[in-house]
Amino acid sequence: MLPLAPPLPSPPWPAPFTPLLLTTRPPSAQAAARRAALACAEEAEAEAAAAANERDAAAARVRAALERAAQERAAADPPLEDPPEDRDEVASSLFDGPRTSVQAAIALQEATAVLNMHAQAVAV
Repeated sequence: MLPLAPPLPSPPWPAPFTPLLLTTRPPSAQAAARRAALACAEEAEAEAAAAANERDAAAARVRAALERAAQERAAADPPLEDPPEDRDEVASSLFDGPRTSVQAAIALQEATAVLNMHAQAVAV
């Protein structure tokens, strides 16, 4: 039979499953600090909920104001005329009334081109 080895000396640190106190405060001070932290957390949550409620109320006021503005704008704008049924009437109506925005843009582009050519001619 082989001789048994002598037992190992115990390590200077505690065994793996031995609970350690991580702070030097007594348990009652830890409990009081935890209660205070929880109270602060609850207060912060209540403040955040109140801010969210204020934000939602402000958003509702903005939506209501925009709806009122849209209703007022709709009441102020004249009603649109029904489009004519006849194609000849559509073709002739393009040139009879005031210029459309596309026609005005084209006329402005042409005027700009003429002025640029005139400036070039004067410069030469």
